[in-house]
Formats: sequence, C-alpha cells, structure tokens
Amino acid sequence: MPKRKVKPVVSRKSKTQRGAQRRSSTPAARGRNLLAMQKKYIDVILDVGLNLQPGQRLLIVNNMIQGVDLSLAPFVRMVAEAAYRRGCPFVDVVWGDPLLEKVRLQAAPGDSLKQYPAWPSAARREHVATADAYLALRADNPDLLAGIDATRIGVYLEAIREHGKDLIPIMSRNHANWLVATVSSPHWAAKVLPSVSDERRVAALW
Repeated sequence: MPKRKVKPVVSRKSKTQRGAQRRSSTPAARGRNLLAMQKKYIDVILDVGLNLQPGQRLLIVNNMIQGVDLSLAPFVRMVAEAAYRRGCPFVDVVWGDPLLEKVRLQAAPGDSLKQYPAWPSAARREHVATADAYLALRADNPDLLAGIDATRIGVYLEAIREHGKDLIPIMSRNHANWLVATVSSPHWAAKVLPSVSDERRVAALW
C-alpha cells in the first residue's frame, strides 16, 4: 500500500497571543518598554555601580572636565528623580554642548584654543572634597570631530587636561564613590546598528 502523506503540524497562535504581539509592537508599547529598561538601568547605576548613599549629594558630568550632553537631559532628569527617592539631598549637573565645542574648534582663532575656564574643575573639586558621589554619563558622538585639524584638537584637549590634572590623583584614590556609565544615543546607535530603522535604533541599543 502506498504510504499516506502526513501533513506537518503547524502551531497557530491564538487570537489573544496575536493581539498581544501586535500591541507590543506599537509605538506606545515600545515607549513603555524603553522607559522600563531605562528605569532598570538607573537602578543598576545608582545601587550597584555608584552605590549612592542616603544623605550623599550627587554630581553628574560627562568626563573629568566637560559637561554632560544636553541631549541626555530627559535621562538625567530620570536619574535625578531616582537619586532623590534614595535620600540624595542635592543633584548637581554640569551641562555641555558638544556641537558648540565643535564650532569653536572649527572657527575660533588657533591661539585661543589654549584658553579654558577654571570653574568646571573648581565645581568638581567642591564635590570631591566633601566625598559627594560622582557620575559621568557618556554618549559621545564618535564622528563629531571628524575632518577637524588634529593639531587644533590637541591644543584644545591639552587645555582641558591642564585644568583637570589635580582631580585625577584624588579620583584614583577613590576618595568618593564614582562611576562612568554609557547612555544610548542616536550617533552610537547608528554606528552599532546601521541596519535597524532610525526610529528603533536608540531603543534597540538599550
């Protein structure tokens, strides 16, 4: 007798499963998922990486001298709120605008690039002296300075390092708890996930 062909069993999702899948892929659902991931990440930053203590102040920056990117303002506010809920009495933020720095490197007179204000390092020393928590949030554009003369960049960075050199030994002694954390940004997302659509890249990088 000829063998009967057996049709493969195809698993079909129920209407409930299909509806849930569609809802999870909507912009509103993706936004909620992203917010939940960011909150979990902030919990890890404050409780595990930084170990923020009740009554301890918090300073948020980009690096040893430069300020945190203005584009990170929504995330920084979330960090500040979470810190206050943990008993932090004051969250201070030093802001920076990378695009404005690029404009200076492109257009300012060469000799002027040796000039850099003293207040950014002074603000950090004030917090470090009292053992405040120190959080650096990084989301730098890897191609921001592409095409700019390397000599000009070197002069500019040397001026920055000159103001921050007295902070390095203090930080290296772990006088206060500090942490460097990266944050998903459009520029890094485009580098890491070029095949993902623009509207989904940043969330996917989280």
